[in-house]
Amino acid sequence: MKAILAAALLFLMTSQPSHADPAAGLERAIAATLVVHSNDATESFLGSAFLWKAGNIAVTCAHVVGRNPEVRVTFADGHDELARVLARDPVRDVAVLSIPQGAEPGLVPAPAPAELGQTVYAVGAPLGVEFTVTRGMASARPRQLDPSVPIRLIQHDAAVNNGNSGGPLVDIDGRVLGMNSQIVNGAPNFIGLSFAISVEDLERIVPQLLTETLRPIVRLGIKVRAVDGEIAAALGIARAKGVLVDEVRPRRIAARAGLQAGDIITAMNGTEITAPGEMAFQLEDAAPSGRVTLDVTRQGVARRLVLDIGRVVHRPRPNPAPQAAEIPWSDLGLQLDDHANITAVAPGHVAAFAGVTQGEQVMAVNGKPLDRPDAIAGWKRQAITGPLLLLLRKGKDTTHVILDPWHPWFNPQVAIGVGAGPDQIAF
Repeated sequence: MKAILAAALLFLMTSQPSHADPAAGLERAIAATLVVHSNDATESFLGSAFLWKAGNIAVTCAHVVGRNPEVRVTFADGHDELARVLARDPVRDVAVLSIPQGAEPGLVPAPAPAELGQTVYAVGAPLGVEFTVTRGMASARPRQLDPSVPIRLIQHDAAVNNGNSGGPLVDIDGRVLGMNSQIVNGAPNFIGLSFAISVEDLERIVPQLLTETLRPIVRLGIKVRAVDGEIAAALGIARAKGVLVDEVRPRRIAARAGLQAGDIITAMNGTEITAPGEMAFQLEDAAPSGRVTLDVTRQGVARRLVLDIGRVVHRPRPNPAPQAAEIPWSDLGLQLDDHANITAVAPGHVAAFAGVTQGEQVMAVNGKPLDRPDAIAGWKRQAITGPLLLLLRKGKDTTHVILDPWHPWFNPQVAIGVGAGPDQIAF
């Protein structure tokens, strides 16, 4: 019996993965992780990024860099560099940065996708706390959160908060499993559900971004929903399958092919469609050919349509310069009387976040006294920052406060979050 137990123990010891120095892999991950700030007077904290492979480029989330042409990145050793945004795709939420002086090697992809129950580590700057590592496990099989985007994300329960966006999700050896990008919408902070873009998707997207060969997500001009049991029963269909077309927009790709509201799409490119999300992957696969075949059922009659998706042209939106428009104080959560006294502060709004309270008086805005009724009406936006207020406190002391509506905590483009998908999906 002792011999059997000894053999079993030896088998368990030799069959488990061996990590000579578990901390070494995480140290490598930290060394390759970057903290991202805006390259302007505000130096606003934006999120995280990490060096990719050779280390001369970094990847991050597109919502971290926004429309900034360049950002400033800080390394774990304390030095910082100016990083140019080489490319970005806001829909897939991936951006690539140039790191010409980066001395650290980048992180390499893990040899296999994250497995259910695998221990994972999120590295980044949650809530601005730089170079933090949290541990969890892959808590579900990869899932598609936005049915119109052909990406499946790793769900895990390592603590992720605002600021983790763009940071790596790694294994114990510091190899990349994914890039943290989202938490559950409606939660101000982590509640146990985090999502990361898989490294398999990054390996496909990053090279195409760099070579400018990544095609935009195809938009057919339709809205669809899954055919569930109730819809199938109402339409007299034997079983729930396919997707029901709710709307077809005129003069768009689907309309030109003859698709109509009420059609049921049963297959794309010969592959059966059982859920709206499957359409996104079929559209991506068909992008090189520029043509998609649709099998549809219309009033019980099977039809085949051909979509021409080769006409899709990517026209990036320009980055408009800030305009000197007058903005009411209520947009910042303030109410002022005719003497610039603060009569109300909206809870949870920009002014409340900045520590402004009812009963204080605004003495000046951006260095200019509020000594005229017309000056109290609002403030003129002339820069990317919010107004600088000189406040007279209740105790008769004065202080300066910036009300910044573009701070990451208030900007939906940089807020990390995702909610449950709607029934109706637009393509």
